[in-house]
Amino acid sequence: MKAGEIGIWQDVVRLGLSRVIVFEDDLRFTEDGLERVKEVLEDLDGSKMEWDLIYLGRKKQADQEETWVTQHRHLSTVGYSYWTLGYILSNEGARRLLDAKPLEVLLPVDEYLPIMFDKHPNK
Repeated sequence: MKAGEIGIWQDVVRLGLSRVIVFEDDLRFTEDGLERVKEVLEDLDGSKMEWDLIYLGRKKQADQEETWVTQHRHLSTVGYSYWTLGYILSNEGARRLLDAKPLEVLLPVDEYLPIMFDKHPNK
C-alpha cells in the first residue's frame, strides 16, 4: 500500500466527498471502459443502494458464486479478489479503511481491501 492511496482516503473524509474513483497505475481501459464506469455511477445514483467499495477491475481468486445486483448493469457481489485495478470508494468506506490504521499494517492494497470488507479467505 502506498502513502498516496491513504492520502486519497484521507482527502475523501477531510473534504466530505461522497465518493471517489481510484485508478491503479496498471489499469488499462477497454474500448468502452469509461462508458461502463459512467453507467455504474448512474445505476448507483438511481438505485440508492448502500455500498462502501466497488471494484472496477480485479482478479477473482477462488471459485466463488457471484450474483448480479438488481437494477445494475455491471455490478455483481464479489468474494476475495486480488490484482485491484481500480475501485470506487464511499466516504464511509474511506473511514473504515482509515479507522484500521493502514500505516500500521503495511500490506498491499490488494490484500488490505478484502480484509477490511470481510472478503479475505484467511480471516
